[in-house]
Amino acid sequence: MSGSFTESPRYYYQNYQDCVALCRRFGCPDLFITYTCNAAWPEITEALTFIPGQQPSDRSDIVDRVFEMKLKLFVDDIKKYEFFGPILGS
Repeated sequence: MSGSFTESPRYYYQNYQDCVALCRRFGCPDLFITYTCNAAWPEITEALTFIPGQQPSDRSDIVDRVFEMKLKLFVDDIKKYEFFGPILGS
């Protein structure tokens, strides 16, 4: 089975090999950051006011867009201001 099929053993093995190569080149990671979405974020609730009767669970496209925007800003802040020190591999 191809490595592009996300449930195949080859896919998982290729991802494992990529991780090992990154650790070999840059050293083991120091942080593991989990970033989650809050359906009550003002951006989401404000966007839903224009669509009467809709909940965040009904409009996953809006939730996803807001999450992606906030995640991008978070990563940009980490890279630009080097909150956790210099970045070796990005």
